[in-house]
Amino acid sequence: NPGWIFIGRRDDLARTFHKLADNEEVMDCEIHGVILGTWAMIKTKFQNGVVRHLNNTLRPKIKNDTDALKSATLVPIQSPRPKPAAQ
Repeated sequence: NPGWIFIGRRDDLARTFHKLADNEEVMDCEIHGVILGTWAMIKTKFQNGVVRHLNNTLRPKIKNDTDALKSATLVPIQSPRPKPAAQ
């Protein structure tokens, strides 16, 4: 059952992906298939609002409810979508 695992913002993606490999809650999702990641460059002043919007609309398995997100003004964007299967 594909779905989003976690949505957040980070300054160092490489370090974050390494940390996620040690996160039991994230790796529990890996037993059901491959875990893929996606990212986008967002201006710093909009990041918390974008993350809040994506958490509200995509409803990831692991909730990100940091205080910074609770007070952020929503910044609606087009949600990422998986590429269609090659034919």
